[in-house]
Amino acid sequence: MPSSSNASTLDAASPLDDEPFLNILKFPGHEPTYLFNPLEFDFQEDIHANSNCVVKSYLFKPYNNFHVVVKAIQIPHSRNIIQKSQNEKRLKQLIDEVRNFRRLPQHPYIVDFYGFCRHEGQARIVMEHMDLSLEELYNYVHGYNQILPKVPEDIIGVIAHRILDALAFCKDHNIIHRDVKPRNVLLTLNGNVKLCDFGESRVLQ
Repeated sequence: MPSSSNASTLDAASPLDDEPFLNILKFPGHEPTYLFNPLEFDFQEDIHANSNCVVKSYLFKPYNNFHVVVKAIQIPHSRNIIQKSQNEKRLKQLIDEVRNFRRLPQHPYIVDFYGFCRHEGQARIVMEHMDLSLEELYNYVHGYNQILPKVPEDIIGVIAHRILDALAFCKDHNIIHRDVKPRNVLLTLNGNVKLCDFGESRVLQ
């Protein structure tokens, strides 16, 4: 298992320690696994931040500077009952997202999951990097509506078809996404379309 000699030390015990493969990264089609080490991630840019989570992009140096995205939330530790309850809810959503990601085999229209890690009071999902969301594309095009043409219907049709394919695949594996919206539809500049964010998903009984 490749890793540098100064791999991160785990925080104090928490319920996350019961998660299988905690702090282990594995990339589809790549044989070695890696022990999570924050020093091996080269920060690139902030992507998104709100009261629930922070999302940033990095280059993962041991795997040829492979571009990844890291979604992080704070592990609950507040003594304030309301704040602690909110943090615990966010952490549960993140753990649910990880567990449902792991239930799904790799699919061309679902963002790849690389690992679930814990570091410096944060729970982190490491996943595939995409270039922008459908929401960002819409805002960009309509923000320059005097210059750019509207998104062609055939492109919208391709996006819709691929997301429906991803949702059908999830249902075939007894998972309902429950949070399909433009922000959770990700795109690359070369035409890939993928569904992300399984924090609200549920397993069918």
